[in-house]
Amino acid sequence: ATGKDLTQEFAILIADCRHCFVSDIKSFQPADIIVPDLHQEDPVGHIDDVHLHSGGVSVFRSRFVTFDRIHMANPRCHNGAGNGYMFMISHSNHILVRDCQGDNGRHNFITNNRFGGANIVFQRIVSRNGRYNTGKGSPSDSHASLSCIACLWDNSTFSDGLDMKNRGSSSANTGLTSTGSVVYNAHGVQRSDGVMNFLSKSSAPDLRSWQAKYGYIIGTSGTWGNIVTAQSIPSDWGEKGSWNSGPEIDKADYIGNADSLPPSLFDTQCALRSEEWTWV
Repeated sequence: ATGKDLTQEFAILIADCRHCFVSDIKSFQPADIIVPDLHQEDPVGHIDDVHLHSGGVSVFRSRFVTFDRIHMANPRCHNGAGNGYMFMISHSNHILVRDCQGDNGRHNFITNNRFGGANIVFQRIVSRNGRYNTGKGSPSDSHASLSCIACLWDNSTFSDGLDMKNRGSSSANTGLTSTGSVVYNAHGVQRSDGVMNFLSKSSAPDLRSWQAKYGYIIGTSGTWGNIVTAQSIPSDWGEKGSWNSGPEIDKADYIGNADSLPPSLFDTQCALRSEEWTWV
């Protein structure tokens, strides 16, 4: 097998579904697994502890789906063109990803495909040690053109970072990938694999929000490398509105002071709307 043979293969696929619940699943290495030799294509693949060929969980053209307590880790293939995604949401809305963990993927948590996701909540997720097949650290991210619309990253932990930006001409002229989305109470931790993350050039995670029109970072804690909401970088899209999010700069508040906020924006809003809701 080659990297191309494994492209965009997922262990779990939820497609064209409504009102679904998936919970309590953990990837593992089968005792009789035959690991393809992809060393030349993917020298950092987990040869000794392979759980997945390429991807973990994918949800496509669906809504009102909850993923709860799922842990996906250690894909063999980290190459481009859709490999190594532990959780991918595309062309879907009203999705809750709660208490899930992704380890050692190319992008552990990702929204993908043009206009691919709206009203998605990532709550108490843990994203650890994402990296490209080149060996460089890679973050969870909004990946395609406006694939992250009015989404919430809530009370979550990252060692590899989170990226919502204008990708310019990358991936078939992706451009802006997110708008109106919120990062709330983001906790950063050092990587455990010695790999350098993409902006800080260190084992500390980076947080980047360059969204279209409006974007928000509300509350951070722990160890972070760079937290960036605006930066002038020339690109083939021109200076104005290229790598920036336009004339508006994404808002950032309570940086380093998340402990003074309620732990979860999602739980807080649910409590305000329902007398029966109990905080976790």
